[in-house]
Amino acid sequence: MEKIFLLIQESNVDGEILINVTPCTTIEIARKLMKQEVFTLLNESIHYSGFSKGYFIIEETKDYYFIKDKNDDYYEYLKIDEKEIVKKI
Repeated sequence: MEKIFLLIQESNVDGEILINVTPCTTIEIARKLMKQEVFTLLNESIHYSGFSKGYFIIEETKDYYFIKDKNDDYYEYLKIDEKEIVKKI
């Protein structure tokens, strides 16, 4: 069976939950995209400028990031899900 890897990003911004799913053909591509997104959040995002000031808690593995504001309900949850593609004959 063929596999696909989904990079799922869930964001809580001002109480609104936003979900973005990006399909990837390999786990390596999904991990690279996840690291790029985390880098952007931590270093370039105006909205999350507090990341660099230490106001956030970060939990991570190679296929998971959870970034939470210590003082508010803002968070970013990124994970990679592996799915099998089933083809109907």
